[in-house]
Amino acid sequence: MPNIKWLWGYLKKYGWMYGTGLLLLTFFSVLSLYVPQIMGRIVDEVIEGGRTELLKPLLLALIGATVFRTTLAYIHTLLQEKTSQNVIHDIRTEAYRRLNDQDFTFFDRNRTGDIMARMTGDMEL
Repeated sequence: MPNIKWLWGYLKKYGWMYGTGLLLLTFFSVLSLYVPQIMGRIVDEVIEGGRTELLKPLLLALIGATVFRTTLAYIHTLLQEKTSQNVIHDIRTEAYRRLNDQDFTFFDRNRTGDIMARMTGDMEL
């Protein structure tokens, strides 16, 4: 639990982006349930039922829902990626500041390669 609280300290600054992304993900999920229903109506009512007058509105609804769903997924991905990159930037900036505050004995005790590995690779995790 302390790790989540630690991460939330960085994430809350970008909470609106993260929250908006989650909201868009919810709408995306709802639309993902709507698309198969439209396709089912096309099969049931147009193909099997012979109601060809419904084909055009159902196809337009299918295309519209798919385009809207894809747009929501794209914006969600952008917001989540921007949030994560901002959080990583803030963590790296703070780590760099703390590294600069260390005295020379810290650098005598720790190898440069280990410090660099932690500053680059471990931050992504």
